[in-house]
Amino acid sequence: YEDLPKRWGGRWLYPELRFQTEDGKAKMHPAVYKHEEFEFILLTGRTKNQWHTMTRTGKSEELLRGEEEPFLLMNPEDGERLGIEEGEFVELTSEHGKVKLKVRFGGIKKGHLFAPFGYGDMPVNLLLGDKRDPISKEPELKFTPVLVYAKDRRLMAHELER
Repeated sequence: YEDLPKRWGGRWLYPELRFQTEDGKAKMHPAVYKHEEFEFILLTGRTKNQWHTMTRTGKSEELLRGEEEPFLLMNPEDGERLGIEEGEFVELTSEHGKVKLKVRFGGIKKGHLFAPFGYGDMPVNLLLGDKRDPISKEPELKFTPVLVYAKDRRLMAHELER
């Protein structure tokens, strides 16, 4: 980072298939993650018609026509075992806040949930806290452990067969 910005040039970042390290191999630094009292992992991201967290997309009539309402994607087996029906609202709670979202079933790993961010009326990022990378200052807005409440009952991932 000391000599950024750089102009990499060329078609490939590493044309010799070697990273710029002593042994030519990439250096990975795994993040430590503790999944303790919370039962589900919420992943956040964008949908196909969404970018700039709706600051630009939200101004395009054509893109908004195909835009979906905010939702929570859940594994259908998780929903079935917990007695949640598609279209039902659940409350997600993290150590940072809580939001209510409508459940949609789809292809996601059991014990994991997905919700798109960027909807002003359903601010999913409120659940994520404010951790930032110390160098790039990018926020950690990708995942967080959450509790799920529906029908006045806390839903427990460990009730599920994995």
